[in-house]
Amino acid sequence: MLERTAEPKRTALMRHLEAKAIDEALDLFQVLMATRLISTARRATDKERLSTLPQSEKASRTLARAAKALLEELELVEELDADVDVAALWAAVEEVAPGLR
Repeated sequence: MLERTAEPKRTALMRHLEAKAIDEALDLFQVLMATRLISTARRATDKERLSTLPQSEKASRTLARAAKALLEELELVEELDADVDVAALWAAVEEVAPGLR
């Protein structure tokens, strides 16, 4: 069919088919990138994030204990209408969460 087409139309048709083929190749490349490379990287990232969950959970518990101790000390200071003693606050926090400093 292409050989029987007149010259100006044949060139236009060839260019159209070439552009369409390039678009199809780019679409295929995009799908391959998404499924092969990006999905693999996403799975690796998810696996790494899951491996840090136990550490994050432990850190969250430590932070919760430290915050509770700090708030209790601040409430005590407020009840007694006393001045804030930073060293005493640190001591209370380190008692429940050693090594935070």
